Amino acid sequence: MLRFNVKLHIITVGFAVIMIISIFSSRAAALDRLGSQWNGCEYTNCQWKFQWRRTNANSNIFNAYWSHHQYGKFQGQISISISGSTVTVSRPALGGGPSCTYTGTYHKRDVHNARPAWVSGTYTCGSYTGPWKATIH
Repeated sequence: MLRFNVKLHIITVGFAVIMIISIFSSRAAALDRLGSQWNGCEYTNCQWKFQWRRTNANSNIFNAYWSHHQYGKFQGQISISISGSTVTVSRPALGGGPSCTYTGTYHKRDVHNARPAWVSGTYTCGSYTGPWKATIH
């Protein structure tokens, strides 16, 4: 089911009052929270660093890049979804490795302390489960 959020904006211009009603779907709101780029790390002591870049503003698909000081670099595509405060990232099998699922908690942007939105949680790749975290820009 597609839900809609409705907001009423009242703008005063001189003696005139203009009312604007903005309607957007909850899907659009979730897509907006995805940002354009995620920077983060995973594994014990954040040994794997990553950067996930959104392919376009209307998509939940990201081009993903990982690097490790010992194992080098690899890339692929992932999909990210947000429902409430739950984040799910799906990564297909890459380079002969297993597919992975990341789950985490979305934390809102803190404008007072200039902190961007961020996510932290756990991921599972094959039989391994470990921590991950990312900031959303």
